[in-house]
Amino acid sequence: MTSSKTHKPSPGKPRSRRSCRIARLWALSRELGIDSDALHVIVEMTTGLDSIRACSLDQVNQAITVLEYQKKTRPKTHRPSAGNVTLLPTYDQRKLARQIMADIARSGDIKNPDCYLDGVCRKRVGKPFHRLTAIELRDVIEALKQIRSRFQS
Repeated sequence: MTSSKTHKPSPGKPRSRRSCRIARLWALSRELGIDSDALHVIVEMTTGLDSIRACSLDQVNQAITVLEYQKKTRPKTHRPSAGNVTLLPTYDQRKLARQIMADIARSGDIKNPDCYLDGVCRKRVGKPFHRLTAIELRDVIEALKQIRSRFQS
C-alpha cells in the first residue's frame, strides 16, 4: 500500500515545466519553514497575484528566486522561521519605484531607465533593485522622488 501523501505522476503523462517549478516553489517553502499562508503572501508581494495557480511560469520563477535568495542569506545557526515575509517589498512599492523612474526618464535624458534605477539602488543601499527589502526600497523611493523634483524644476 502506498501512502496518500506520496504523489507519483502517471507513467504516460509527463509533467509540465510550470508544474515542476510550482513543486520546486513548495519544496523551497518547506525547506525554509514557510507555511502555506506565508508562501501565498510572498507570491502576492512578488507577482501581484494572490494565487499560485494563476501565476505564469515567469512569475513562479520570480517567487522561486526570492525564496532561493532567502535560503542563501539566512543564518545557518538558526532554525528556519517564517521566511521574513515582512521584509519583502510589496508589489505596489516596486510599481511606484518604476513609475517614478519612468517620470524621471521622460523628463531627463535617460536612455535605459532600468539600468539607472539599478544604479540608484546600488549607490543608495549597495544592492540591485530586485534584491531590496521593503525598508531599503522605501529609502530608494524617497531618493527617486528627490531626483524627480530636481529634473522637473
